[in-house]
Amino acid sequence: MRKINKIFKISLIFIALISFFCISFADVWDTTLEVVKKASNVKMLENNQGRLTHEITSYDKKAGEIKLRLTLTNTAKASDEEAGAPTEIYIILSENLAINESNYKNFCAHIQILARKVFAKNSNAKIGIIGMKGPIYDWVEEGDNRRPTERDEGAVDGTENDSEVVIKATNNYEELTAALENMNQSKQEYYVNLQSALITAQKTFEKDANKILISLYDRVPYVSVGTHDKIVYTKENAEELIIEKTKKLVENTKQEFLNLKKDGINFIQLRPSDTDLNQPWNDYDTGELILNFDGTEYVRNLYGTFENPTYGKMYSLETESFQKIVTENVYADIVSSMNQVMTSIKIREYLTQEIMDNFTMTIDDVDADVDISNLAKSRYFTWNIEKLAPGSMAVLNYTLRIKDMQNTDIFDKILSVNEKIDISYKDGIGNEKNETEPSSPQVKLIGKKNENTNTNTNTNTNTNTNKNVSNTPNNTVKNTADNTTAPTILPKAGSKILLAVTLAVAIIGGFVLYINYRKLDDVK
Repeated sequence: MRKINKIFKISLIFIALISFFCISFADVWDTTLEVVKKASNVKMLENNQGRLTHEITSYDKKAGEIKLRLTLTNTAKASDEEAGAPTEIYIILSENLAINESNYKNFCAHIQILARKVFAKNSNAKIGIIGMKGPIYDWVEEGDNRRPTERDEGAVDGTENDSEVVIKATNNYEELTAALENMNQSKQEYYVNLQSALITAQKTFEKDANKILISLYDRVPYVSVGTHDKIVYTKENAEELIIEKTKKLVENTKQEFLNLKKDGINFIQLRPSDTDLNQPWNDYDTGELILNFDGTEYVRNLYGTFENPTYGKMYSLETESFQKIVTENVYADIVSSMNQVMTSIKIREYLTQEIMDNFTMTIDDVDADVDISNLAKSRYFTWNIEKLAPGSMAVLNYTLRIKDMQNTDIFDKILSVNEKIDISYKDGIGNEKNETEPSSPQVKLIGKKNENTNTNTNTNTNTNTNKNVSNTPNNTVKNTADNTTAPTILPKAGSKILLAVTLAVAIIGGFVLYINYRKLDDVK
């Protein structure tokens, strides 16, 4: 019995010793989650189509919870019969069309019907005409051959000035009709320069207008800026030289398509087919036919395809009548563009790795179409919006809640919420748009050592709940960084140093118990 009592007393001393060490080395911290940067930069979409904001709306600094909001606003104004966003529509016409009077009258008639419908829909909309010209074309037929006359300018380079503004954008129907009737009264034929017409249109649009450009040119242009039509060749090198010239033509004109996109100009084009570059090449001196050249691949490189145009929308004149395309399809595109409806919107937010590791996330708006299936693996969620009308907005609220307020690994570190936000959508006439915003709101976990080590405070009991956080005056978010320096971080309870000390005490205590046990055996 004396032996058992002795061991019991030593054991109590041993346990008390371990408890003393645990209390001595366990640090308890007073922690708060502070906002460093309230909101990301405001992202203005292309051509001021919309505005995306991402901000912290409220936070609970003691619970480590922040409420965030994504807001997408369609900045376009809703239009009605008499009002709306100012819209300018320019139509590119080859002045060669005026040579064939009956055919040109059909073009003018369809444009006039389109103008009446547009003006009736929105009296503030204006329509103008860009006449596409170029160096003078003058060839004569001689039996099976053809050759240029002395007036021909096939050796003259195209320039930016190879087009003219037949009439500046107007909402006066009579003025528009008169300008169409008077275009190219001399019936002169040209080596048309599409690149020049695109450049002229870009310069002519008013800066703040909703810009729509329609090209009714249905062939491959003969020249571009800095290239001419005439090629001196033989039968042996003809194809090689024609390909070289065609590549340059494609390169120059395609760049202007891309410039339209950069300038936020909606583009609609009409073409007869994907492969309209089957044309004869004759010797400039003898008129002899040298080659029938098929440039299908170069046409597709320039325009793209009807399913995937280089830029904008493309209609085929071979599948529907010109009248229907202009007065129905093109009109519908113009109305949509005037209204600037956004459709098929996807907002994809990529959270940072530190946020994923240290916070839980909850979507607060249960009715929103949000896909979080890629969150765990790829760190992003996708907010889908089917349609956003002019002047309206869509809002998504979500909550981030810290997992461990005592996690010293992230003390005093500035944590960005996201790496980037990608936005994709279709504009009023179906053009695909893609934007990225790299900035982010930021937070920081601040810890100060609690000197009263006998009181276990600030124990984190956070769970992934979706509670409402009161935005009290003390929680007012300030868009400034906390520049104070956090105290030196000591080992927290459960750290490696504490475990090492505890293990050492256990070994020593065990050894003492063993020695005393042997001594008691000897006494017995």
